Amino acid sequence: MAENIYLRLKPFLPPSLLEGDTTSVHFLLFPTVKTEFFDEVIQRKVRRMTTVLDLTRYLRDKENISFKVPLRDLIIVHKDPQYLEDVKELEHYVKEELRLQKLTYTTDEDGHGVVYKVKADWPVLGKKLKKDMPVVKKNLEKVTSQEVKQFLETKSIVVGGITLGEEDLQVFPLSLVILEWMLIYCRSLGIWIQRIRHIILQITITMSLSY
Repeated sequence: MAENIYLRLKPFLPPSLLEGDTTSVHFLLFPTVKTEFFDEVIQRKVRRMTTVLDLTRYLRDKENISFKVPLRDLIIVHKDPQYLEDVKELEHYVKEELRLQKLTYTTDEDGHGVVYKVKADWPVLGKKLKKDMPVVKKNLEKVTSQEVKQFLETKSIVVGGITLGEEDLQVFPLSLVILEWMLIYCRSLGIWIQRIRHIILQITITMSLSY
């Protein structure tokens, strides 16, 4: 395949790239990366599209859904409209790769039952908090979704009278009907059914996801 692509592109290559034996791609040296040709916008869009693909594949595999089974509708929930627009521009690739009949975009997290939770690495945080750890552990479960959203903005939150920063906690969206940050569910005439045909993806996974 590489040889075929090279031979088809060869007539359009500049003379500077055709030095030495150019009869085959296998005779060429590895090219020097030309960063001036990088397009950050295209890279961002492809990266976001890849995130959607990877998460959906993960869900299929987790729920033992064959990749041969087409999905009726994929709903992508993200608070950033630009994120959704980036994926939308590459929608035809997403549909083809995931075997989708329909792709829906929305910023309505509340309408899709998405709440935000925080969790801590207790072995690490325990060394930092020491005797205050039980207090934080008890009150961390009481932190509301709205407080977590504010934490994402301010990078600081008070839990049980103890101030914690972004290095102390991990934020993840959580559907109201599952115990993980993603949700698969089926819907037919408003009734929950067993066959998986409808997937909701929450793309805002953690604070470290800056794509």
